[in-house]
Amino acid sequence: ELARQIAVEHIDGLIVDSAALACGADPEKADSAIAYFNGLRVMRLKWSLTVAHQSKGMDEKDPMPFGSVFWWNSPRIIWQARATRMEGTPGLHVGLWNHKNQHDDTAAPLGFKLLFSPGRVALETEPPRQVETFRQHVGQQQQVLAALEDAQGVPCSYSELAEVTGIPVRSLDVVVPRMGGRVAKSGGGFVLAEYG
Repeated sequence: ELARQIAVEHIDGLIVDSAALACGADPEKADSAIAYFNGLRVMRLKWSLTVAHQSKGMDEKDPMPFGSVFWWNSPRIIWQARATRMEGTPGLHVGLWNHKNQHDDTAAPLGFKLLFSPGRVALETEPPRQVETFRQHVGQQQQVLAALEDAQGVPCSYSELAEVTGIPVRSLDVVVPRMGGRVAKSGGGFVLAEYG
């Protein structure tokens, strides 16, 4: 019935929120995931976006919806979303991490800040490294950039960067030189190039 309506209305795309509700019972089971993706294919859409949730108690580093490989294998692209509120700053911070992309290399993480006011929501982009709770989920170079941004031009040594980021000094000795023109040497340490 839905496929007929999509054809009649010339609908190109579909957003499903959420996968668990669309599947009915037991979304973590293989049969549910297979039936869901077969249903999407029957609709002959140009695109679809499915919002799925991780089961409670799962390791948040595991990007598989419902902890099921069937929810991992069928989609062409998978993004994992994290949201947080930072004390002392307004709005909601949302980070997106691309864990799977069948057509290309995975994309860099994306960050957004949502600001709410009566009758209005404003959306701003921001690097995920600028949100403290997201830093553990970005690459080592991004963690170094965040530490140097926080230092605001005060030079940081390898040991100081290691203390702030948790990255071992022996790894920083490899990471920092690869950062090219973004980092400059200054006073026995490193600063962002704009301060150098």
